[in-house]
Amino acid sequence: MGRRKADEPPKLNRHKSSGLGYVTLNGRRHYIGPFDAPETHAAYGRLCAEWIAAGKRTPRVRERRGPARFRLSVERDVGVAELIEEYLAEEEAQGGVSRAHFAKLRRALRPLNDLYGDTLACDFGPKRLKAVRAVLIDDGLGRKTINEMIRVIVRVFQWGVEAELVESHVPLALAQVRNLKRGRTTASESRRVEPVPTWLIDAVRPLVSRQVRALIDLQLLTGARPGELLGLTPGTLDTRQDVWTAELVDHKNAHRGQARGLAFGPRAQMVLRPFLEGRAPDAPLFSPREAEAERAAALREVRTAHPTTNAARDAERRRRQRRRPPGERYDGASYRRAIERSCARAFPVPKCLRPELTTEWRKAHTFTPHRLRHNAATELRQQFGLEVARAVLGHRTIAAAQIYAEVDTRTARDVIARVG
Repeated sequence: MGRRKADEPPKLNRHKSSGLGYVTLNGRRHYIGPFDAPETHAAYGRLCAEWIAAGKRTPRVRERRGPARFRLSVERDVGVAELIEEYLAEEEAQGGVSRAHFAKLRRALRPLNDLYGDTLACDFGPKRLKAVRAVLIDDGLGRKTINEMIRVIVRVFQWGVEAELVESHVPLALAQVRNLKRGRTTASESRRVEPVPTWLIDAVRPLVSRQVRALIDLQLLTGARPGELLGLTPGTLDTRQDVWTAELVDHKNAHRGQARGLAFGPRAQMVLRPFLEGRAPDAPLFSPREAEAERAAALREVRTAHPTTNAARDAERRRRQRRRPPGERYDGASYRRAIERSCARAFPVPKCLRPELTTEWRKAHTFTPHRLRHNAATELRQQFGLEVARAVLGHRTIAAAQIYAEVDTRTARDVIARVG
């Protein structure tokens, strides 16, 4: 039997005479419960996570409660799993929340539910929150992602106080857990999002449908977010002026009371005009169902059918074999997949490339729609300045615009050439 590695937690052992499961931490046995019970294995995972988060020191069994003057009487004792379920139900009942937002919430709350789902919410404290964070670090998530997920967890307990399900001292204590700092944690750092190289865009444009090609061009011309363009309909566009406009009702910062509008100049209008003809006011401008129909029609034109081939039968068979028919409108995921598939066609992985370098090759030869916003922001900053870039992108602060607009190093070099 091999020796346990230094970074691995001790195993869960079975006590022969009693049948209980126990784990030895710092030379002391901790009996948890019946070895074969699922609750025992869940408690073992929590105990080891707390032990690692505490610097491999034995965690205390009891936690100190907050001062009496900070306590708030609650309706009933709820577990963490029930608190999560009621929070998600409340978010869904409010409406206006996208599927991507719900997926992000569930992803952030899943580790909490796995470790402490059967724990009372009033007994959850900073040490256990750090134990959840330690699990996220071990899973290889990035530092910024982990900080964001921890903020979601704290927000759930803050909502619990509002709903009178959690005592007020619990989120107050959780909020004292500081964010992970760059260079002071073993969590990985995410790569900086940079504009898409021009050669990569030029290689992909001929391979995508005209709908996706129009979306790419509009992002480069307007700096809009993908979701802001995917929801456009003829009814949302005001084409009475020289510059077309669209006032968005459902957008990223709508819940904050911020207004968001898009403006389309002559070049963007040329891209939009073919999609306005013969379309209902509430129909989406860019439809994957329409793109798929056009692709099938193009294939039928160039295909030489066999005399005995029944085209209608084959079309019906293909329709039944399709797992998921194309939707009426693109969403962020389908738009991103369309670009990634075209990138894979334009730049297939070389057969001579070593397997461990395949991932790096794909990262260097693909892009996501969100990066196109960085292209537009950088161009706007170079030509008109950071304040104009902020206004076009729809940011409230200059600091937010600086994230998207890359520094114009060419201008800096020209200035240094003159004064240096």
